[in-house]
Amino acid sequence: MIKLTDSTGHYRTFIYVNVDHIHFVFGNSEKTTIRISGPADGNEENCIFVREDAETVVKLINEARRAR
Repeated sequence: MIKLTDSTGHYRTFIYVNVDHIHFVFGNSEKTTIRISGPADGNEENCIFVREDAETVVKLINEARRAR
């Protein structure tokens, strides 16, 4: 599990994500998007939007996998 900061600000401040459920990380200048496995809502993919940049997210994923 890694702890990330939610960028939507709707319901939560932090998000805990199981690294085994992460399929794709995409970052641009505004936000980082993480696509995860799990049930989709209608036709939308399961995506999480976080404040950390994509490089930081990938670093956290790699550290969590090495720690096993």
